[in-house]
Amino acid sequence: MLKQLLILTENSDLYSNLRWKEECFSLNLELSFRNPYLRPAGAPFKGPTLLRTTGFRYDDSDLENYALSQSIYNTISISKALRDKWSQALLFKKLSLPSPRCWRIEERPYGHNQLVLKTLRGSKGIGVELLDGARNIETRLFELEEKKDSNYLLQEYIKNFREFRVLYSFGEVIGVLEKLPNSEDFRRNASLHPDYCRPLRFEQLPDPIIKLLVSTVSKLNFHLVGIDLILEQEEASLLEINLVPGFKQLEVATGKNIAQVILKQMIEKCRWNFD
Repeated sequence: MLKQLLILTENSDLYSNLRWKEECFSLNLELSFRNPYLRPAGAPFKGPTLLRTTGFRYDDSDLENYALSQSIYNTISISKALRDKWSQALLFKKLSLPSPRCWRIEERPYGHNQLVLKTLRGSKGIGVELLDGARNIETRLFELEEKKDSNYLLQEYIKNFREFRVLYSFGEVIGVLEKLPNSEDFRRNASLHPDYCRPLRFEQLPDPIIKLLVSTVSKLNFHLVGIDLILEQEEASLLEINLVPGFKQLEVATGKNIAQVILKQMIEKCRWNFD
């Protein structure tokens, strides 16, 4: 019997979803999409399910919907633990994984002339600001306080570093990008600045980055993530883990069929049988 894959997403036209649709067709797999914020009618889906929402709504009902599927990648517990950046910061500290210092905006850290302001949830560099100067920091935090908007954190600003995105899928590193500095935007985001990315082989990663990557995947039980790491003066830090990683820039830069690689990994892990 033909096997199926369900993707929970609010937008089936995103690049990654369209690529999986193409590759499912070529592999003779059925693919369906559902909005995870809508309660499905009928019996729960019993096949493998991918959750492709970032939680930017600050509404976790999509996780309840996700829990109804019987085969879950990136488990509910890890999805909750890594859903927002503050939870990640606390978890990294608990697991002794080095990462940049972070503060909740209510903490008002003093003695910093530059800080990075980030939304707790989201992706693609949206809501990320560089606050330059003590007065600007105080003014922006006052604005958020007036709006009663606490869905932000502050992160220390690091000037000189190298940044790497590692696409990790089902126990394997299937792609690496180095995000290069851009004089016009401090955000090193692959979707915003694809021309400022270059592909690397795993063995080209600096040793401290490889060591931290190995430590990270050994301590956290995830299956499909994008891992952002930085190197500052030979010291590696874990910047962020993205539970909904895109792979457009990797496919464009390398010519590798990332969508098919991930699907074939799913087939192998699930031991699907084909007619």
